Amino acid sequence: MSIRKMLLKFYWFCQKRILPELRYSQYDYEELLDKYVDQDTCWLDAGCGRMILPSWRSRQEDQLVKRCHVIVGIDSDTTAIGKHRSIKTISHHDLSNPWPIEASTFDLITCNMVLEHLSEPQLFFNECYRILRPGGRVIIHTPNKNNYAVKFARLIPESIKDKLVKILDGRSGADVYPTLYRANSVDEIDSLAASAGFINVSFEIVNSTPKLAVIPPLMLIELLYIRRLSHPRRTHKRHNILAVLKK
Repeated sequence: MSIRKMLLKFYWFCQKRILPELRYSQYDYEELLDKYVDQDTCWLDAGCGRMILPSWRSRQEDQLVKRCHVIVGIDSDTTAIGKHRSIKTISHHDLSNPWPIEASTFDLITCNMVLEHLSEPQLFFNECYRILRPGGRVIIHTPNKNNYAVKFARLIPESIKDKLVKILDGRSGADVYPTLYRANSVDEIDSLAASAGFINVSFEIVNSTPKLAVIPPLMLIELLYIRRLSHPRRTHKRHNILAVLKK
């Protein structure tokens, strides 16, 4: 067993005793997809990268893709979209520029950990509104800028983030992109969505697993702090925002 696996095993041991109800927020996002994707859904995954769900949820991703009527991706990372696990039709395009998609084309647009990277978030919301059919929805999963993890991350130089991500998350630097956080609070998303024309917006701010899970002493401190964030009065400081916008 590798050292990383041993550290993660110790983390799960501690987490089950300190905060057993805690779970990775990607599962919350997956539940929203499961709720809104059906056999008639024309679906656009904006900022699709190389997968829809985490690597260990490939079976569930395949089921979602097979369930919908059609799915298309759009992303500016040529390398990532060339290796996408399940989407076969992908447009190579920068989301900060007007999208090459006709109006009223899709029923569902999803955006998983992408909003924080956008230089022109208002354009993103405007384009989502334009290409959605009436009654269509946008599902957003993005970091909450009021959370401690984002506040610390903004202090770290971009030049060393790749190395930290590899240590903490085990991810390649190729999957790390500059973050701007220009639409990463409930108020900001609500304002941008309203300006674009969305009439119905719902939010949930959720906790997620610790960033320091493989550094035992700090992991324990972080777990205890996340437990504090579980209190209803501290909802606004939790890790991630899940938003559903309706046209």
